[in-house]
Amino acid sequence: MAEHPTPTTSDADGMPRVVTPRPEEASAVLDLADRAGAADGHPPLSDQTRVLLARGGQLWWGATQGPDGAIDGAAVLVPEGAAAVLELVVDPAARRTGRGTALADAAAAAVRDLAREDTTSVWAHGMLPGAVRLARRHGLEPVRELRRMRLSHAALAALPEVRLADGVALRGFVPGQDEPALLALNAAAFVDHPEQGRLDAAIIALEDDLQRTTTIPMFDEQLVILTAADHPWAGRTDVSPAELDDQPLLLLDEGNCLRDQTLALCQRYGSHPPVAVATTLSTVTRMVAHGSGVTIIPEGALQLLTPSSEYGIARFGDESPMRRMGLVHRVSSSRGADFAQLASLISRLVSETDLPTIPVKPLAAA
Repeated sequence: MAEHPTPTTSDADGMPRVVTPRPEEASAVLDLADRAGAADGHPPLSDQTRVLLARGGQLWWGATQGPDGAIDGAAVLVPEGAAAVLELVVDPAARRTGRGTALADAAAAAVRDLAREDTTSVWAHGMLPGAVRLARRHGLEPVRELRRMRLSHAALAALPEVRLADGVALRGFVPGQDEPALLALNAAAFVDHPEQGRLDAAIIALEDDLQRTTTIPMFDEQLVILTAADHPWAGRTDVSPAELDDQPLLLLDEGNCLRDQTLALCQRYGSHPPVAVATTLSTVTRMVAHGSGVTIIPEGALQLLTPSSEYGIARFGDESPMRRMGLVHRVSSSRGADFAQLASLISRLVSETDLPTIPVKPLAAA
């Protein structure tokens, strides 16, 4: 084996493309990721990438092999519409042998040839020294950093006693009960955050209580179940929320309102389906088309799915779940009248396009 191996890639014929790795190849990459995660203390691949590999999803990938022919390095590029997410892993026993550089070079070439240079995100899990060096070599700079913090039992014991104000109680988090309250608290805490403050207004799914914002309801839209075309639920109009327990449920990442609404729906009916997570709706729908599970989306989004022949639609029986869309702006904004006119105009345009929505109030003249 060469000291600096040339990766075997999914574009070995010179034509970069996304492919479905063979099951034995995907299994080898997942085993490699497990070995690296055990050594580094950080999983090198996201849950989304692992699910796509395990379920036979389409992606670009490259791999290096050791003297015994086993995969000892891999780069995985997951297309997400016009964007993509890139992750790279090298076996701990094969590091500092040029494999990471070879894989990064091959991935960079694929990104260029697939015309995703401006829309590809590269994730480094754990900020390991080798990953930092490789990123700098390719001109990559951190734009977002996620931290996971821990508190040891010794440090916890050394903290001073907490004295709570009258009427305040302290208890543990209750899964399946406290998620909506936590999300509401997070939204209230960050509504005036400088990052959020850059937005004048937004069209979102309205929550029950949006703190320090003015809300202008516009229309309701029905939530439906998206399945693969050959799924046994396809075409049904009588699905019970309790049946979700028997299906892998594909969700968007934390902080997305559609994810929150889906989880709230499950909580309302006492459903506890197995969950997998992806970062974009396009990735979720591709995973559905490949039979990785089902997801819940607004009915109006069905028009965006191509090719439609890959998908099936199921509907809930009895009372169909809905979500209310509206325009929100800060209470302190001086442009409330302008935003009201904008909401009215958008509502009228939506109704004129025959989208499956229900106006929630008479439309004012724009």
